[in-house]
Amino acid sequence: MATFLNTIIDFATTAGIRLLIAAAVVIIGWILVNKLLKLLQKTEKIKKLDVTVVKFLLNFANFALKFFLLIIAASILGVDMSSVVALVAALGVTIGLALQGGLSNIAGGIIILLFKPFKIGDYVDAGGVAGTVTDINMFYTVLRSIDNKTLYVPNSAASNGTITNFSEEQLRRVDLEFSVEYGTNIDGVKALLLDIAKKNKFAIDTPEPTVQVSALTDKEIKILYRVWCDSANYWDTYFSLNEAVKNGFEKFNVHIPYRQVTVHYEKEED
Repeated sequence: MATFLNTIIDFATTAGIRLLIAAAVVIIGWILVNKLLKLLQKTEKIKKLDVTVVKFLLNFANFALKFFLLIIAASILGVDMSSVVALVAALGVTIGLALQGGLSNIAGGIIILLFKPFKIGDYVDAGGVAGTVTDINMFYTVLRSIDNKTLYVPNSAASNGTITNFSEEQLRRVDLEFSVEYGTNIDGVKALLLDIAKKNKFAIDTPEPTVQVSALTDKEIKILYRVWCDSANYWDTYFSLNEAVKNGFEKFNVHIPYRQVTVHYEKEED
């Protein structure tokens, strides 16, 4: 009985204390890391950096520091560090083989940060989906679609595929094509469309809007209508121009040719 009690006491005064210290280190360290990262976000130097870079670096630092805390806790518990290093190396190889996609996503995130094909707030088409960039973390680029869906695009797909950044340039051009009947006064149509662009509150004067005959088919004359606007006003310009052209065509009797199908049939005699 005395031997058993001595064993309990010895455990409480050695391993038990180590366990408490390790737990305290993890808990206190976890809290300090969170506070440190919040303080870093508020520093002037960090504020001067691009928000995309800041978020990625903070995510990486959060992971690295908390992983380091766990290593310290293992050391306090008396775990042989050489064994831990060997185990981490073996796990690294195993996890690396199993998570090649995850590692390529991290590499993709670094490529995005270095070459900056887009940043948070840009409207892009990346990895086959389109939306406004809301976050770039270690593994995913997060987009918000125009109908308010959250889209998670793997960084590898975003960095390796074709990226269309609709926000990078200040101006965008709205291209519209209309069809009119043969016999229509083309000069009158051109004047009407240019006047519509001039009166549109989203369209700009420089570069100037243009109206051109783009094709002559067997049924119609195709008119190509190009108007410039600020990138942020693209869709407002697009929709308002379509509506104004429709109303203008009706007001001045400009007719759009309709597809017609003529069906002939013979009535059977009794």
